[in-house]
Amino acid sequence: MKPKIIGINKIVNKFYAALEKLPSTDIDNLLTDDYEIQIDVKKIKVVAEKSVSDDLSSDEMNDIINKLDSFIDSLIAREYLTKFKRKDLDDIAKRLDIFFKKIDKTDDILNKILNATVSAKLNTNAILGSKPIEIK
Repeated sequence: MKPKIIGINKIVNKFYAALEKLPSTDIDNLLTDDYEIQIDVKKIKVVAEKSVSDDLSSDEMNDIINKLDSFIDSLIAREYLTKFKRKDLDDIAKRLDIFFKKIDKTDDILNKILNATVSAKLNTNAILGSKPIEIK
């Protein structure tokens, strides 16, 4: 078959598929002279399927939170958190019950996570006068 004929076959198949989707009342209307067919050509939006590997699993989330609890230096914790994407930081904040808005910048969310974990622990230790426990 010639390329043009293959293209026409493809178009006819799409037209036939569209006709099959029509309700019977529209088919009946098309059989009369009062109705005509209008064709709109539209690009199909392909929605990328969400990969399971893109989201953090609950085990990974628990590991991240445990790791955050183990940090005694906010700079090291910040360095650790900067490797995560915005979506991951949103998930971590939700898991820690930290309020944030979608319009918050990534740095703001990162700071809120640090304040709720490492900084809170450092403040508590400073108030109680105890030294932080170093985990090696």
